[in-house]
Amino acid sequence: MMKNRYRGISVLVAFLMLVVSGCGRNGLNSEDEISVALSTENIDSDEKYLNYLQECIAEVIVQSTGCSSAYSDIEMAEDGTIAKVEIHSGEYTFSDTEKDSIVQYIEKFDGNQNVEVIFGNKSQEFSEVRFIEEKNDEEESFYRVETDLLATDFSVISESLSDMIEQEWNRWDNMTSEQRMLSSSIPGMISFDCETWTECEETIGLTIYNPLEGFDWLEKVGYFGMEVPDISHVQAMANASSQINGRELNEITITSGYNSEGIRITLMAVVSSRDDIYKTGSTYSGMATYDHKTVFTGSGIPVLVVITDGLNNLNYYNGDYYFPIAYWVRDNVFYTLRVTGDKSEEKEIQELFDRIISEV
Repeated sequence: MMKNRYRGISVLVAFLMLVVSGCGRNGLNSEDEISVALSTENIDSDEKYLNYLQECIAEVIVQSTGCSSAYSDIEMAEDGTIAKVEIHSGEYTFSDTEKDSIVQYIEKFDGNQNVEVIFGNKSQEFSEVRFIEEKNDEEESFYRVETDLLATDFSVISESLSDMIEQEWNRWDNMTSEQRMLSSSIPGMISFDCETWTECEETIGLTIYNPLEGFDWLEKVGYFGMEVPDISHVQAMANASSQINGRELNEITITSGYNSEGIRITLMAVVSSRDDIYKTGSTYSGMATYDHKTVFTGSGIPVLVVITDGLNNLNYYNGDYYFPIAYWVRDNVFYTLRVTGDKSEEKEIQELFDRIISEV
């Protein structure tokens, strides 16, 4: 067990303090401004702690060099300190001054003056999302996309989530055959709402990165992308149905909502318990055609963008809408971004959509 496991949250806070207190292109802050507070809060897993470290290092690199494409591989020593960090920056080349600054930051927060830090230019590999199928019909249109999604370790989920899954199966087991036939629920499926993304992470016991949470120019609203009474900012769904993996948890989906001057934004994040090809898509009631292309975020992540051109020939929808959708994968998480508004605001919607993609 890592001794540093008990320091993850404090390390993250310390790094943010470094950034706020002047971490920038002018070099290191004074020694007084670089401090690490110890905490007794327990990080649930080694993997979760390493994710914290990687996020911290990435944040410092962005703030001190402007390079947003860098990522790190971390090797821990037996005593729980960091033994080696490999930092890969793709096409960006760090100057000697920038390298020295980054090394000093790592030594400061870890307390190990013998950390081996290696700089390289390898680009991070991301799974691409593929457009695989579409149907264009006057009654109903749809498309499907897929990607290679690697597994997330669900052995570290919280006791709270485990209890909810157990209670759901106990409820199902105690139902009569008639009650099961009349039930609209799927056995093993649970959902719950949270007021914040952090609360949701604590409830499930996993850290799942949400880039939109840090955008102070977006308003946090209900998970539909608008302010609705009794609708929380975040909704989570856990799938422990017996059809896939016995009664074990096999998938978690989290959706959060945002708004910008009436334009609705939702972000959905999906993690799975197994390596597999993950498929999803969208359906339109009526005739629609689809324009799709792959673009890249500011940090180099490939994003599949799909724009639906629907005729609303069945008058199913109460207006004409413009809703570009983006799909991408980062750190074993499959993301779906939807930005929706009135067709008359197409220019504003597209500009907002492009801004979000560029800053993810």
